[in-house]
Amino acid sequence: MLAAILVYAALLLGSTSAAASDNSDILFYCQTTNGKQVHIQQHDGNVRYRFGKNLAHPELEFTQPKTQVYQRNFTVDDNGYRAHARQMWLHNGNAHYVTTVLYLSKGRVYSLSVYHDGKYAEISCRRRHAFENITRIDALPELPDDFEVK
Repeated sequence: MLAAILVYAALLLGSTSAAASDNSDILFYCQTTNGKQVHIQQHDGNVRYRFGKNLAHPELEFTQPKTQVYQRNFTVDDNGYRAHARQMWLHNGNAHYVTTVLYLSKGRVYSLSVYHDGKYAEISCRRRHAFENITRIDALPELPDDFEVK
């Protein structure tokens, strides 16, 4: 009986750590206010971006080297106080995709911005359906000072 319990415990712990390691590769996730999902995951030196209602069949998916994905930390005004902001910048062709998390006095605000051919769009994320991996994002290269959106 003791052997069966130990085997079961080992299996349970093994499956838990496997699930945790899968989640540790996620850089950013959010569900937009219209129900679509943004899933950005790091894997083997690359970062994969997926967007759509069903991530098994995403509307948009691309991969780029981790060395070409940038992060940026800065401060913003929050009703006369300083608040922290964190961004992650990815590109696909001539489009730039930027995740932003604002740490405001009212709580975190998650969004996704898209810059494409001189146009700009911002998509809000549902607060309770968003996640960022601060440690992994901060380990990305910093956005260069001379970086330009075209």
